[in-house]
Amino acid sequence: MVEKIIGVVAAIVIGMAQLTYLIDTIRKKIKPSVLSWLGWALLMGTSVASQVATKGWQWSQASVLFSAF
Repeated sequence: MVEKIIGVVAAIVIGMAQLTYLIDTIRKKIKPSVLSWLGWALLMGTSVASQVATKGWQWSQASVLFSAF
């Protein structure tokens, strides 16, 4: 149960950080490269896929999954 709570809290914090980044991008405060976004999504997506293939889904992977999105 504690693992689920920590996973959800971590996912929320990471999601908020990604949302802040997205808002700053929309407001043109920053200009990220599409290649860096694609690279990050592929890196995090590969990490989640390999962990799920090895151990099966665990709530601790929620933060990495949200980061991939």
